Order: sequence, then structure tokens, then C-alpha cells
Amino acid sequence: EYNGFSSSKAEYFAKQAFEIWANARHDAIPQHLATNVLTCLDQISRLKTSQGHRVLIGAITDGNSDPRRVEILRGYFDFCVNAEAVGVSKPDKRVYLEAIRQVASHPAAAGLIDVDSTTDLEAGPFWVHVGDDFVKDIVAAKD
Repeated sequence: EYNGFSSSKAEYFAKQAFEIWANARHDAIPQHLATNVLTCLDQISRLKTSQGHRVLIGAITDGNSDPRRVEILRGYFDFCVNAEAVGVSKPDKRVYLEAIRQVASHPAAAGLIDVDSTTDLEAGPFWVHVGDDFVKDIVAAKD
């Protein structure tokens, strides 16, 4: 109001500003990838389960990026779980349960995971999450 904007106009400008920032953030990612990230993702993307099913690759992040918005990463990632959208941060179990739900609803996993049969979902060998924090990404996901 101080700047002469209505609430709706201020919200509109804030959303536009955030989108500009998010685009710039995603555009900068390729210049800051660790060595061999693409080689590693390429190898992971070729993995198959013992039954011959393709392994899904997902990102589970406490941040607000999505690798599917980055052209050179887009083809590797089947899903992305943003902790903010779930309402809790890693290592909270609900973040990983949302990942399992996304895997279960992915067309490539049709019929492999039954999300309605149990409240303690099993992820199965159908997807992979590569993390960078041993406790929050590996231990928490295993739990």
C-alpha cells in the first residue's frame, strides 16, 4: 500500500519477480555441476531392475529447484519432490512417502507399487534417489 499497489498487484509482481529469479537460478545450474554428474546420471538412467523394469530417477529437495527445469538434466529425472510443497523438510518421513507416491503414480511404475494396500509403503527397487547429505538423504530415506 505504501508504494501505491493493491494487494493483488503486489502479489502479481512478487510472483513475476520470483519466477525471474527461479529461471536465473535454473539457468545457472549447468555451469556449477560437479565433475561427471552427467556421466553418472547417464549410467544410472540405464539401470534395470532384476525384472527388467526401468529404474526411475527422482530429486528430493529441501530447496526450490527442480532438475526438470534444467535442459541438460531434464531427460534424466522422472519426478521431483519439493519439501516445501510437502510442508516438512528432510529428514521427515513424509517427504520420502511423497516420493514413493510419485513413483507409484508414474506411468513407468504402473502396477509395481500398490499405494493403497498399506500405510507403511515399500519403495521397492524401482527408483533411485541420489543425495548429498548422508543423514538427511541416505539414512532418512532408508528409515
